[in-house]
Amino acid sequence: MPLPFIAVAAGALISTGMGALGHSAAKDDNNKAKRIIKDAKKKYRETKYNLDNKKEDVTESFKEYGKFKLQVTNSVIGEYIKINKKLSSKANSGLKTKIDHKKYRLSDNEFLSKKNYMKLDQSAVSAKEVIGDGLASVSSGALLSIGAYNGVGLLATASTGTAISSLSGVAASNATLAWLGGGSLATGGLGIAGGTAMLGGIALGPAILVSSIFAIKKSSDYLDKAYDYESEVDMKVATIESVIGRLEAIEMRVNESGRVLNKFSEALKKELIEYNQIVEKQVSFKRGSVLLRIIDKIKSKLFKDYNSKYAMTEFEKKKILTVELLVKKVYEVLENPIINEDGNVSDQITKKLGIKEFDNSMKILKNSRVSS
Repeated sequence: MPLPFIAVAAGALISTGMGALGHSAAKDDNNKAKRIIKDAKKKYRETKYNLDNKKEDVTESFKEYGKFKLQVTNSVIGEYIKINKKLSSKANSGLKTKIDHKKYRLSDNEFLSKKNYMKLDQSAVSAKEVIGDGLASVSSGALLSIGAYNGVGLLATASTGTAISSLSGVAASNATLAWLGGGSLATGGLGIAGGTAMLGGIALGPAILVSSIFAIKKSSDYLDKAYDYESEVDMKVATIESVIGRLEAIEMRVNESGRVLNKFSEALKKELIEYNQIVEKQVSFKRGSVLLRIIDKIKSKLFKDYNSKYAMTEFEKKKILTVELLVKKVYEVLENPIINEDGNVSDQITKKLGIKEFDNSMKILKNSRVSS
């Protein structure tokens, strides 16, 4: 009877075929798992690379902005202070005290207070000391801190420029970490620890090793482990992209602040040329005959139409007020931190400093007609 032999042979053939198919399926699963892991690793590396680049970009932005703040404080503000001290060795707002700014529809809060003027004076002195032999000699930590924080306050409260130049970047780094953590603990955020945890959480640990995957006997487990790995990578990538987004927000604030500071400091620098001439004129009058000044003052009171050669012209008054308005705005930009004490990114500077309101005040001053 040949039938049993045929049946056995057929069964063996079928069994061999099924075994071959099973082996082929396992091999396919193996290859698929390898591809999944390879693609996941590539995705993670690319995203992590983008994060590292963005962190470097933000760090450099802070440093460059810190340099610019130092330059403006030293040269532009320093020149303004120097001109005013021709009138008096004491910290003061120069000739503005001799003008009734309210006649020009300008309020007190549009100008620098005496307290803040003194802070600006001290910050100019410190900035000069910090720069010393040149900006290249200023430490990265100092530039980071000045770029990230309140530049005027930081410079004004330091006893010497050396104290500032020795600053490390730890403070700036801590504030950045706090912000990445969603703000300080006081404001309901995760704080510095949260920021640190967030940055630490993006590291892809050895949760799954390719060699261990393929040590698994069941082919179905190959894919399960590979998919688990892919899911882990996706979560890490989402966290990294979130951090990158936050760093981009910081970078935007730095660039915006730089543009605004450049606008006001350049305008102030130009105005200081004529402002210096006005001050020099007043200084020369002051050095002149005391008797002539007294006679001139009496004539001014007695005769309404008398034009005193010592009196400031309308043009000079407006020039002085323009300078003081610009000084206040430069001060506010220098004072405005990119990252505040809570570790949060500051508000949009154009809104916070009232740029539109400032432009409106300048137009009012330009178009006003007030007799001497």
